[in-house]
Amino acid sequence: MEILVKKAKKHDKEAFQRLMEQHGPSLYKTAKAILKNDDDVADAMQSIACA
Repeated sequence: MEILVKKAKKHDKEAFQRLMEQHGPSLYKTAKAILKNDDDVADAMQSIACA
């Protein structure tokens, strides 16, 4: 995973996609627990994908 993070930091889209596949569900759950609104969670997840 450390290698994927390093690659993603260098704007490697494939590495970022793999990280999101691995950690996306837990990120979603965390955002939902904090934001408590599906629309806000969707916006937050979209912001992550565009970062």
